[in-house]
Parts: sequence; structure tokens; C-alpha cells
Amino acid sequence: MTNSALDLLVRRELGSWSCQWDRMVDAAAVPSPFMRSWWLTATAGPRPCFLLAVRKDQLLGGLALEESRRLGVSCLRMMGAGPLCPDNLDLLAAPDQEEGVLSLVQTWLGRPGSRLLVFEGVAATSRLVAVLPDGVRPDTMAVAPWTPIPQSSDEYISDRPALFRRNLRRAATRLAATGATHRTQRGSAALERLDVLRKLHHAQWGERSNFLPHFDTFAAGCRLAAEVDELAVHELRADQTVAAILVAFEVGRRVSFYQSARLTDNCWREASTVLLAAAISDACERGFTEVDFLRGDEPYKRNFASQRRDLLRLQVAKGWPAKLAMKADTAGRRARRIVSFTATQSTLLVRRKSRGKRATRQ
Repeated sequence: MTNSALDLLVRRELGSWSCQWDRMVDAAAVPSPFMRSWWLTATAGPRPCFLLAVRKDQLLGGLALEESRRLGVSCLRMMGAGPLCPDNLDLLAAPDQEEGVLSLVQTWLGRPGSRLLVFEGVAATSRLVAVLPDGVRPDTMAVAPWTPIPQSSDEYISDRPALFRRNLRRAATRLAATGATHRTQRGSAALERLDVLRKLHHAQWGERSNFLPHFDTFAAGCRLAAEVDELAVHELRADQTVAAILVAFEVGRRVSFYQSARLTDNCWREASTVLLAAAISDACERGFTEVDFLRGDEPYKRNFASQRRDLLRLQVAKGWPAKLAMKADTAGRRARRIVSFTATQSTLLVRRKSRGKRATRQ
């Protein structure tokens, strides 16, 4: 397929295009680690589909998808989307080639045949809306807090809320008195710490974790990230005790905080807060310009991050079989939300009863 001297290649893997693909990610509006070739290689499903807009040996745009079947209908989604929750996904296009790239992708997505398109974790500024078939339904599925950071960590801290600054200072002083220090590991040393993350996360969340069942896939991505020095593991530890751990991806002068865990003992109650502050200080000192907390508007993030990015779900069905599949998919997602909400409320109720019993015994 050609358009304005561009060819559209459909490939199962990036292969020799990987380096050019990663350079395009660096030039994206939001250079997401989840669009890096190493993440896509590690997390892609059994039927990956790379759309590559090329001119001879030059990559000028692309879109990473994967295909599955839902109720017998072909379903395309963003590559790697799912339980590992990749954010800020988008179509790639060189600045002077956007029109040609968008036209090629639009033609391919709109070709004859019934199919369901469900793109989750898409950046709100994405150009994907323009290339999807008519009837696309963009919904805001989550927000991703982030903040620009200065070169000075003192300047960053001075911009935080006054109460937060005081609490952070007291917590840092208290934990320092126990001998707790911040350590950062990269490369092979970072990979050796992933098992600590697994153990602490399991101790903290147990069977409620949606992350642990997919830990091996995550670790595979980390191994590839470490090879290009885009993985960092931060720890707050006292002697041999790791009180809190944080895994971050460092891509395009941005640091993305992906997953963390901590000891639940009361004496380490503020370890994650102190560790986050230390990791941001490290990012300032190393010349990074932005910290991304990724999806989820948890209250603690508001103290660290001043801005938000919307993340979209783009969903559209082409053909009546796909429309039936989309209705079933929507109903299933709604049912899962209800089950999740009910389980959360039940957990909170059990905790309240447990606290009440302890108060009575005291």
C-alpha cells in the first residue's frame, strides 16, 4: 500500500526498524516507555501487528497493535495494553509526514471486513481519533498525574504544599535516625532487585494484586530496558532491610514511576513518601525534566505532581458482528467495575469492624 511515496508495511516484529522506532518515540509529544521497542517486544501478545510507514529505508511513522478474537470477531488493540496498564500510547509520525502517515493508517483500519477496535491508555492529544472509522467513542478512562521538574531538587520541594513539606521533613528525619538511606540501582544490579519488589508487593497486597500474575512479563520488559540503561530501581533501606522499593523507567528525559511496594509495619509508614522524594531529587540532579506518576489519581500523587493528563479509551466497531461484540465488551467491563467496587466496599467494611474490635479490647 502506498501514499505520497510512502509504503505501509505490516510486520509481526520491528526487527531492523527498532532503532528508528525508538528515535521516533524520543521525538513524540510524550515519549512513553510503553512505546519503546523493548516494552513492546516483552509485552506483545501472540498476534502482534506493526504498521510501519516507510520511504525506502527510512521509518516515518507507525502504530503498534495486536489482534485477538472476541465473539469470533477480529479485535485490534494497542500493543501491550491490558493488566500492565501502559499509558500515553499513540501513533508515531515524523512532523513533516503526518498527513501521509495518517492517511495510510486510516485506509488500513478502514479496509473491508468486520472488526472491533479498542484502544486503551491513549494520550488525550493523540491523532488516532482522526484515523479511526466513523462512530468512534472517545472516553476518558483515567488521569495520569505528572509534573515538570527543575534542575534543583530544593526548588522542586519548595514548590510543594507547605504541610506536605513539613511532614516530609519530619518523616525523612525520623527514618534517617533508623539508618534508612536511599539507594539507586541500574543495569544488572537493578534486575537483581526485582525479586525484592515481588516479595514486598505480595506481602502488601497478596491475592488482591492485579500486577503479580503478570510479573514475569513485566520483568522481561525490565531486562530489555536495563540493556539500554532505561531502568532504575530505587530503595529505601536500613542495613539489610528494604523498607520501600520503586521501579522507574527513564525515557526521553522523563522518569515514569511504574510500580512500588513497602513494608507495612507502622515504623515504616512513610517510607514510600520519603523514597519518592529521593527518587525525584535523583531525577533533578541527573537532568531529567519531567516526572510521570502514570495512571491513577491517588491522593498521595497530588502532593508530588501539579498537572494531569487524560488517558482515553477509543472504541469503534466496523460491521454488525463487531457492534454486537462491542456491546458484549461494554457490558462485561461494566460488570467487572461493579464486582471490583463491591469487593472494595467489603474490604473496607471488614477493616472497620476489625478496628472496632481492637478498640473494644483496648
